[in-house]
Amino acid sequence: MTMPITIKKTPVAGKVNVQVCFYIHTAHQANPPTPTNAKLYIEERPAFTAFVRTFSGFVNNGRIWEEAAEALKVDLEAAQEDGVDFSFFYRAGYNSPNKLKNRRNEVWFLKN
Repeated sequence: MTMPITIKKTPVAGKVNVQVCFYIHTAHQANPPTPTNAKLYIEERPAFTAFVRTFSGFVNNGRIWEEAAEALKVDLEAAQEDGVDFSFFYRAGYNSPNKLKNRRNEVWFLKN
């Protein structure tokens, strides 16, 4: 399993677009494998700055992710942080589904 696995949820025309991304190991980034499914694609992300909240636990409920993102948003607004894109957030998971304790989860808002 590669880490982190990120999930980006973006509201689009009354629906939610969900994008799940797996990190391609450095050894394969210059020549990544070609997807065999038309719905899969390779995405190169430009460098970015993220504001991150880390939390532990086994997250099996989307509400927990939403609450963590909302808490981070409240903190960023209270700090009067400029240039934060609140239109979406990333969920990042770093552990195998088999690991039940000491898990690392993050929510990210990107800086414009």
